[in-house]
Amino acid sequence: MSLKEKLEQLLNGRNASYISIARYLVNRKSYAGLKLKDVAKECHVSSATVVRFCQSLGFDGFADLKYHLTHELEKDRSQFEADLHISRENPRYWEMILDACKTSEQLFAREKQERFLELLDGAKEIILIGLGTSYLTAKDFEIRFTRIGLKCRAIDDIILQKFAIKNTDENSLVIAFCYSGATAPVMDNLRLARAKHAKTILWTCEDNTYLEEECDLAIFIHSTEPSHLRNSTSSRIAFYFIIDLVYFAYIDRKNIHLEDYMDI
Repeated sequence: MSLKEKLEQLLNGRNASYISIARYLVNRKSYAGLKLKDVAKECHVSSATVVRFCQSLGFDGFADLKYHLTHELEKDRSQFEADLHISRENPRYWEMILDACKTSEQLFAREKQERFLELLDGAKEIILIGLGTSYLTAKDFEIRFTRIGLKCRAIDDIILQKFAIKNTDENSLVIAFCYSGATAPVMDNLRLARAKHAKTILWTCEDNTYLEEECDLAIFIHSTEPSHLRNSTSSRIAFYFIIDLVYFAYIDRKNIHLEDYMDI
């Protein structure tokens, strides 16, 4: 297991301080010049807590952890650049993106579109949850629909997700973005929403048909991208494409004139 994977695993733990430190380190683009006191300040923990965090991962202290993080980041960047070159040189790269969008649209059948619009219509509040790149998709959804008057909130912190969902009821709609279907905190919060009688929608990979029982509506995304590629472009674009379909279908149903809204 890589160091980054170990940090991501800590995000699912119960130690709030360790979750905060792990999230901070995972989200950083560079570790150059990073100091122990910077981590402690940004995560609102003591320096001693940061040291214990490092030791829990098997390192002597922060300097040791920082060295390994920097080394792994350089390897990740080299691999990413190699993958990106392979993708762009591959004549099937654009075909995969087109196939992902077309097949995802086919999976998003008319009855699913109608059900989605009904759930949007009946919601007094919409809570969108996701982690990592899935959160970016949730944020895109929030920005689009907030601009036309819906009460949407995208949340990427698993604790804040849980707090928000605990206050939901039958008039709430919780939408989870989890392509793998295996991100435990997101799926647990989705189940919590159902327990609170909120309506639920899950966006996930087409292989996860068994998860239809976990929500009121499942939106399946198709992608044939090789699993070894780290820049999973086609599935992400397919997500945005289906959001486009929902957005303009909603505008059409509600007879919304976009020129009436600023900064669309």
